[in-house]
Amino acid sequence: MKLTEIVKKNFKKTALIVGVMLGSLGLNAQTMTQADFGVIRGSDAIDSAKVTISMVDDSTITQTQYTDGGYAHFDNVDLGPTSITPQAQNYKPLADVIGSGRDHTFNFESKNQPSNATIYDITGRAIAQLNPKWDGNDIASAYWDGTLSNGSQAPNGVYIFSNGKDFSKQFVQINEGESIGYQGISTNFEQKVKNRNQEIMNKSIKTISKLYAVLIEPASTSPLEQFQTFRDTVLMQEDPGQNQFGEYANPVPQNQDITVKLIDGYSHANLSGFIVRYKFPSDLSTIVQTTLTDANGNATFQDVPADSTMYLEYGGDTSYFASKGNLWKMPNKIIWQEDTTASDTILLELYTKQLPLNTRPGDPNYGTTVTVTAAQIKEMIGNTYINTEEDMGRKIRINLDPSWTAQQKQDFEDVLEQTDSLFYGSNLGPFEIVPTPIDFNFIDNNYQ
Repeated sequence: MKLTEIVKKNFKKTALIVGVMLGSLGLNAQTMTQADFGVIRGSDAIDSAKVTISMVDDSTITQTQYTDGGYAHFDNVDLGPTSITPQAQNYKPLADVIGSGRDHTFNFESKNQPSNATIYDITGRAIAQLNPKWDGNDIASAYWDGTLSNGSQAPNGVYIFSNGKDFSKQFVQINEGESIGYQGISTNFEQKVKNRNQEIMNKSIKTISKLYAVLIEPASTSPLEQFQTFRDTVLMQEDPGQNQFGEYANPVPQNQDITVKLIDGYSHANLSGFIVRYKFPSDLSTIVQTTLTDANGNATFQDVPADSTMYLEYGGDTSYFASKGNLWKMPNKIIWQEDTTASDTILLELYTKQLPLNTRPGDPNYGTTVTVTAAQIKEMIGNTYINTEEDMGRKIRINLDPSWTAQQKQDFEDVLEQTDSLFYGSNLGPFEIVPTPIDFNFIDNNYQ
């Protein structure tokens, strides 16, 4: 069946469709199959798809191919060992006894080398241990010479042979006549096992299938050949008639998840639990999405349409000024799937209504705050560094001896910035240098 016929039979939509057709190479000990994955968009084959299949039970069994003419072909797709599921559950391992009455050879089914076998008397007491031999296929044998573990002859009676796993066989010990010795595996028992196995095959269902994970993703760097990565799980089977699949994969979504980070504009600390929402400028009466910032100050808007503009509003704490009107332009088109999550983070700032003075522990004004207005905040945020005292107009004049060198003046400024709360933390300092000598004995230096 052609890929297009599969699509017509199973699907009516005209999205990107992935058709899968499987063909078997036949039954053997390790069953293999072939697979052909067809990738089309509408009626057009896509020659830029990377197809990877991995066995669900064993992810190390994986193959990758690329579409050619719309198809990716896989040889030797592993279905694992042939599995047989019996219809009836009453089949038991076969066993047979060859003996003279005085000694006995036991033939029994075994898929591997038995570790031991045991002879029990009718009371269930173990009286002898045997060392079985295995033919390397499915039959084992063990020999008992009729003696007990202590070397004495076992008395006449009924005994039980057991392989210690899945079956036991009763037999009679009669101490008459001559011992015949180890007889090995009889031809009659081999035929009996062969006939029984054929009967099981005739009444069984052959289960030859494996679950495979499928990953189909763009292999081309051309923007025109991009589509959304597609994942699915398919059941690979021996019968190709059961392995015709059609799946949908979508074009790259034209929306984007984008994260907003909200910080204190003064301290740059993360602001947690604040409301952030956005609207479209064309309709400010409708809130599109609302979210809260997390412990890191982050809030994510999901599926924001491409080629749109976000009108942002944020606030929610009365000790801070709220803000609105910030605009964020989304990309015109989402081409690559990885771009469905924005690489950029929108950084937003809010300012507290009580700004602290630039002080440190031990300074006279440590812990002091001043009340500011929204208009003052607006003026301050134009600077890269906010100095509350400077922006609030708290300035003084410093008169230095004009004979000081530039280095002496710089050293003096450095001391002020490091020791005086008025200047601490500011690169510029709310002061101006006046090169006029002055008698410090007559200056009131209390600037508070």
